[in-house]
Amino acid sequence: VYPPASEFWKMRPSTFDYERAFETKGDKDAWKKKFEEVTSAGMIPRMTIGAAMAAPLIDVLKIRNLQLHLSVDTGAGKSAAIKFALSVFGNPEKLKVTFNATATALDSLAVTLNDLPCFVDELQAANKKTRENIESVIYQFAEGAARGRAAKNGTNRPIKTFRGCRITSGEQDLLPDNYGAGAAGRIIQLHCKGKIFDSDFAAELHRFTRENYGLFGRDWTAFIVDNADKIKEFFYYVEKEFTERGAAKGYIPAQMQAVAAIMTGYHIFNLFLTGKATDEITKAQIETDFEEIKKPLQTNSTADNAARAFRSVIEYVNAHPREFVKQTCNSN
Repeated sequence: VYPPASEFWKMRPSTFDYERAFETKGDKDAWKKKFEEVTSAGMIPRMTIGAAMAAPLIDVLKIRNLQLHLSVDTGAGKSAAIKFALSVFGNPEKLKVTFNATATALDSLAVTLNDLPCFVDELQAANKKTRENIESVIYQFAEGAARGRAAKNGTNRPIKTFRGCRITSGEQDLLPDNYGAGAAGRIIQLHCKGKIFDSDFAAELHRFTRENYGLFGRDWTAFIVDNADKIKEFFYYVEKEFTERGAAKGYIPAQMQAVAAIMTGYHIFNLFLTGKATDEITKAQIETDFEEIKKPLQTNSTADNAARAFRSVIEYVNAHPREFVKQTCNSN
């Protein structure tokens, strides 16, 4: 997983600062304590951590790449939550780009961080071309293949592939109003109402992740290799439970698989830190997870183009009532 030990080392760009990106800094006990504080803040930070921890599980579970988008107002703590999740593996500032990056840069980061999570921040900064092709960007990452490139001699260069999880954030949804169920099934969008953390804790968390990172990534990936069969067994159990509950509520099956992978990442990583056995995660806990997760997720009906377009009209009317007041004619 980590570049120096990877067979793809020579395929990765030499311009990436691997030494600084994956260095170890800080105190493990302090990080564990902060983990308890962060995860006690609710399901949003738990899912964010779970998505990051699930990145090295993609190949083990043989599932599609994961994508998680946090739609939250500025100052709500979304970047602090994501940086803390990435700090497991390395310096979070080195594992991110903004949406202002080109499509080639997004591909390059995904290939560079093969099997690891990456962070794309500030959706509002996306250039026009990225916004117009956002569904393509989502499909491309989900399938784990960089865009084709032509060599100088006119032949096609080998297409680079990758696995992992991409966590994105912004003040609005990643997908436009007219997206289809196919794109919706390839990304988990969490609509966060209010703040994830209060302002003081978010600021303190930013400071903490600048001084504590890269402490558990190598041990975590080694743990996955040593316990792959047990992790798969647990994932299949969670996926089955979520799929059955989701079907009854009209949720998209592909999303249920992605959510199951995310919560597997969270629970198994939590057990990795505490040393507990997976059988201590009860069915009641899975039920609680589902109840907390289901509100932000799209159902099949809300992913339907016509239904979503109609809802957009209603939302616009409600947001601009003065534009729709009854007009009377003046006979004079």
